[in-house]
Amino acid sequence: MHHLFRRMTQKYARPMNRLLMEGLAVDSFKHLEEYLDLQIKSICQGMPECFKYEGYERCSSQEEYMEITRLRSTRRTFDLGMSHVYLIKLFFSFIDQVGNQHQLTRYVYLPFVSRGGILSISGSKYHLVPVISDKVFTSSRESVFVRLTQDRNNFFRMYHSVTVDDKYEARNVAWARIYRSPDAKKSSAVKKTKTTLVHYLLGKYGFDEAFLRYAGYVPEVGNAQIINRENYPEKDWIIYESIRRKPIACRDMHYQPSTTRLAVRRKRFSNELEALVFGFFYVVDHFPERLEPAGAFREIIDDDGVISKERYERTPEEHQKLLKSYLNDKSLWKILIGLIIFTEPKSENIIYKDISEHFISLNSYLDHASQEKLAGNGIRLDDYYDLLAYLAAHFNEMVQENADSGQVVYGKNLEISSCVLYDILFNMTSMKFALNRAASRRPLTLKDITANLLQFVKMGKIFEIHTGKILTQSVSYSGDHLYPGITALLAEQENRAGAARGKTKRTVVGPQHRIDLSMLSVGSVLNLPKANPTPLARVNPWAVIDPVTGTILPNPKIEKLIEENREFFKF
Repeated sequence: MHHLFRRMTQKYARPMNRLLMEGLAVDSFKHLEEYLDLQIKSICQGMPECFKYEGYERCSSQEEYMEITRLRSTRRTFDLGMSHVYLIKLFFSFIDQVGNQHQLTRYVYLPFVSRGGILSISGSKYHLVPVISDKVFTSSRESVFVRLTQDRNNFFRMYHSVTVDDKYEARNVAWARIYRSPDAKKSSAVKKTKTTLVHYLLGKYGFDEAFLRYAGYVPEVGNAQIINRENYPEKDWIIYESIRRKPIACRDMHYQPSTTRLAVRRKRFSNELEALVFGFFYVVDHFPERLEPAGAFREIIDDDGVISKERYERTPEEHQKLLKSYLNDKSLWKILIGLIIFTEPKSENIIYKDISEHFISLNSYLDHASQEKLAGNGIRLDDYYDLLAYLAAHFNEMVQENADSGQVVYGKNLEISSCVLYDILFNMTSMKFALNRAASRRPLTLKDITANLLQFVKMGKIFEIHTGKILTQSVSYSGDHLYPGITALLAEQENRAGAARGKTKRTVVGPQHRIDLSMLSVGSVLNLPKANPTPLARVNPWAVIDPVTGTILPNPKIEKLIEENREFFKF
């Protein structure tokens, strides 16, 4: 290069983002082992106490050779095709019934990449494509997709009506199919009862603790004899009660509407409290007979000594006290979740046992990486139940925010590591569920642990990284520079589990296909492919990325220009 041209270039041309030009995977993979270790530790928090993950260690060349050429089924096999992988060993410990401790080791391949994010799998070359994804939450018109390490789920909303100060009012209630099992009910025209997010909070904490924890206030509870305008004046109190109509999904042949009322001080009203109230009445309206005290009877002895039972009415205070005990019975709320979920008839003690195991598994769903991503957006959550409460209270806001600014790219992430390790971590989560299910029936044995490790912790799982994933593409470019055909490529996360290619539904032109000006500073408008002519198909060489978190940031040099012109691009 001519020295004068080089000096002019250095003076007037801003340097390109080296992380993007050389391949984002090159830098991300420097911490791949640490990321895997943290995620496995998070997953193993919900496993039986007798089984623990102890850490990892990178194998030496000799250890790797001895393991991959080990005798298996009377044969020694080795793939001669070049693969850019190396072997690590994961350490586990198990304490059996008699107190003996067993050390177990499983081997797992991890990939490494060359410049440009290129790796070889069994002799074929692929390059890793960064995936643009939201930080945990992806909102659409009627749903919110939540992407965690241990679970990926869609949350929806529906309308439910409640009488508020003698007027019918409808609000959205958030729900999801969190429990996924072959014996769980599918939504149909006949049975549409949903498992609401508030129902899970009530099953975890009970009525008083759930309201106190997530709304900072516990409503007054009772029937019309206690909760009325004489005792709770309209000036200071809001009174909620059922609309006293049988829901379509309720299959009770002899439906008796609930008489339960809630009284809330007007100055304590909040979106969080109202979300809890409407979610509460959704369950009450579908199971009114289970969430109210049954009729009271007392024994009567006549003059001849004959004992009989006579029905009598409890005092309002007695009814209120007993009603409170019903609503704070966590086991009752869990049984009602089971009655909604399960298809086959089960005894209530089995339902309670199965749902209790389900609740235990949810304790570790919110992993450390997801917590950090949410904290970066100002959302601080301690566990999965906090996440459910947040969604229940802010669902409408999240959907509306997506309608207003859903196409804004700033604040989203460029993901590599989480997508690469998804299959490995998904298998670890499946192993946790299998071990917890086995431990609920009988004490675990060494045979149980060994069998599950063999089934779920597979050494060569990473070799499937190229099958049906948007994360990888075959290297079909032979130019002199990596950028045009390799490191320039981007992919967008689909709103479903995994990151698979292919469309599950037809494309409908709508707001989700419009262009936001933020895409111009992150994507490339001068390099649009014919198959997908949108800016985010290619990355801008000068895009600003947080090197630690992968968060897409505004470009300070052109941000003012973008904001000045944003109003001209509104539809």
